[in-house]
Amino acid sequence: MTQSSEDEKLLVHAYVDGELDPANARALAARIEENPALAAERDRIEALQRALRTQFPIAAPPAGLRARIGGRPGWRWPHRWRSR
Repeated sequence: MTQSSEDEKLLVHAYVDGELDPANARALAARIEENPALAAERDRIEALQRALRTQFPIAAPPAGLRARIGGRPGWRWPHRWRSR
């Protein structure tokens, strides 16, 4: 695999994880549709994520954890974590 294809493979991981900005996500989605190797990598990553979620479900945090974290001086919840 060339360095460029290794970089694209890492981008596919970021794409599947929802870590790319919208413009780069659309550009990579188009490349995935055109490139069978990238499509296979996307499918492999998605299958691995499904298997991990099945085998290792997310456990509920300990009672009071949110209050202990949020009660620290100067702490502000990141926007995406608020109201959960």
